[in-house]
Amino acid sequence: MSTSLRMLLVAAGMLVIVPYLFAQPTLEWSNIYGTDSVELVFEVETTSDGAFLLVAQSFAEDPGYFWVGKVARDGELLWDVVQTYEFPPAFEDPEAQVIGVFEVDDGYRLLFHRWNNGEGMDDIAMYPISMDGEYGELEVVFENSWDGSPYFPVFLETDDGYAMAGGPTEWPYPGPDLPVYLLELDSDLNVTSEESYTFGAETWVSVDAGVYLSGTGYAFAGSRETVNGDDARDLQLMMIDDNGTLAWSETFGDPSHRENPSSLLATSDGGFLVTGEQELEGAESANFHVLKTDGSGTVEWETSFSGDMSWSIFSDAIEDYAGEYILTGITTPDEGDLLNADIVLTKLDADGNERWTVTFGEADQLDIASAVVPHFDDSVYLIGAQGTMENVDGWVAKTTNDVLFVETDNRDMLPETSILLGAYPNPFNDQATIRVQTSEAGLLDVRVFDLLGREVLTAGREVLPAGVHRFSLRGEGIGSGVYFVRAIGPNGVSQVRKVTLLR
Repeated sequence: MSTSLRMLLVAAGMLVIVPYLFAQPTLEWSNIYGTDSVELVFEVETTSDGAFLLVAQSFAEDPGYFWVGKVARDGELLWDVVQTYEFPPAFEDPEAQVIGVFEVDDGYRLLFHRWNNGEGMDDIAMYPISMDGEYGELEVVFENSWDGSPYFPVFLETDDGYAMAGGPTEWPYPGPDLPVYLLELDSDLNVTSEESYTFGAETWVSVDAGVYLSGTGYAFAGSRETVNGDDARDLQLMMIDDNGTLAWSETFGDPSHRENPSSLLATSDGGFLVTGEQELEGAESANFHVLKTDGSGTVEWETSFSGDMSWSIFSDAIEDYAGEYILTGITTPDEGDLLNADIVLTKLDADGNERWTVTFGEADQLDIASAVVPHFDDSVYLIGAQGTMENVDGWVAKTTNDVLFVETDNRDMLPETSILLGAYPNPFNDQATIRVQTSEAGLLDVRVFDLLGREVLTAGREVLPAGVHRFSLRGEGIGSGVYFVRAIGPNGVSQVRKVTLLR
C-alpha cells in the first residue's frame, strides 16, 4: 500500500462521528397519471433531461394497451400517449408484456414480448416513441425461438448496446433442465451473442432482476425450484463474466420458506443487495426479505421482518450517501388483495438493522410503489400505481428531504468541528454528486485519488460557510475502478469515502 493511500485511510479512521438523526419522512406531494381504466406501471426510466418515463399496461380492456407518460421532477405531466396492442392475425389468444424502455438520440424505444398461445413462435417487438410522445410503426425485433419460450424480464444497457436475460415460461415447470438465457444486442437491437446456463436436472431457475457491471459482467437474481416434492423455492444469485462464462452461482433458502427476489443492487463495497419476499410455509403470509452478499456471493447478513399486514414484499432499493439502504415495497392483507395494499418505505443501516419504516396509503385503495429514485436534495421519489378496482393510474410522489442523509440546523447536536462526506450514486457511471456537510465555515478541499494514492482530480477547493455543499464528480478522463474522495474541512478535519466508477 502506498504511503499516500495509507495517509488517506488513516485520515478516514480519525473522523469525529456525528450522531445520526432518525427523522422519518413524509410525502411532500403526490400525483396520479393515466386514463379512466386500470393501468399498472411496470417500467420507469430516468431520461437525459431529468424527467421520468413511466410505462404502464392495461388489464381491464380487450384489447389491452400500453400507456407511456413523461413526468417532470416537479410532478408536471409533460405528455402521455396510449397504444393498443397489435398482434399478427395468426396469434391465438395473444398476450403482451413490457420488457424495457430506453432512450436513443431521436426519442425512446418501448420493447415488449408478444406471446402466441397457439401454434408458432412468440416474438420480441418494439415501438419507437418520439421526444414529443408520438408512437411510430411497430417493429418486430426477433422471433423467440429458444427452448422453453423464455420471457426476458431483465433488460440492461451495456457499454456496447444492450442485454436481455430470462428464464423459461414453459408449463408445467420445473421442466427438464430448462436453461436461463443471456442475449447481448448491439445498439440496433441485433442479437450479437447468446449464452444459456442450466442448474441441474429437473431444476427451474427464473431471472427476476439484474445489474450490468462494466468490465466485469452481469449479476442476476432469481428463484430456483427443483422437483423434489417439498414445494421449496430458494433464492438464486449468479455472476456471469464479460466473456459469458458463469463465474459463480449461489443458492440461499430455508426449507420452510419460499424466497422470491424483486430487485438486485450492486453496492458501493463491491457486493450485492437482493430484496423481495419470504413466504412462510403454512402461514399464508410473507415477510419483507433482504440479503446482503460480498462480490463472490458470500452472505454478509440477511434480514426478514413483517409489515403492518400479513403479506409484505420489497420491490426496489437504493444506497444512500452513508452506505445505508432505502427500500420500498408494499404490505397487504393477502397476496391477492391489492385493493388494500399500502406503500412501505424503509431505511436499513449498513448491517441490515432497521432505522425506520413508514407506510403510505388509504383504506379500500390500491397503493403500490415499484421504484425508488434519489433526488439531489436528499429526498426520494416513489413511483408506482394508485387507485380503486375501477380505475388504477400511474403514481409519482416526492418525500421530504430527510431520507438519503439527515441534516439539522441545531448546531448543539454537532461536534464543535466535524465533516460528513457522501457520494451518490455509488457505483456511478458518468457522474456522481459529492455531498459534504461541515459544522463551521472555512476552506473546504475535495479531491479524488486512485488506488495508488495519486490525485486524479480536484472536485472543489473554496472558502464556504457551514452547512451542506455539493460538488460534481465526472468520470471523464479516468478509467473504471475504485477511487477515494477526500474532503478536508476547516481546522484540517477530514473524511474519505470510497467510490467506484463503472463504464
